[in-house]
Amino acid sequence: LALTSAVQSGRGVHAAAAPQAQVAADCCTFDRVLLFLEAEARGRPFDVLPEHLEAMSCAAESLKLTGLRDLCDAKRGAFETRVRREPIPWAEVVERNNAGKGKGAGATEAGDAASREEEG
Repeated sequence: LALTSAVQSGRGVHAAAAPQAQVAADCCTFDRVLLFLEAEARGRPFDVLPEHLEAMSCAAESLKLTGLRDLCDAKRGAFETRVRREPIPWAEVVERNNAGKGKGAGATEAGDAASREEEG
């Protein structure tokens, strides 16, 4: 049985052959990459939050992790399709609010009434 020099380095033989890599990633990003690798190894799903997407994508490129890069690209694509790039005209905002489409967690009837008073 022939062992590689990397395996032998764990036994004190060929210590200089221990695998090394320099990655331009902060500790938190590198931890997330390790969590991704663990999820992949265990067949579990892994999600990248939008605020970590750019750093994870750069780390995937540096480490040549195709699976992570594909995940980041898919996540970025899903985000891009939901984001409206052009500004929303004020008339459309008023129209959507009046139709009840713009009511979110912060919308109130009093706020809607105040908006109508300002318009009229």
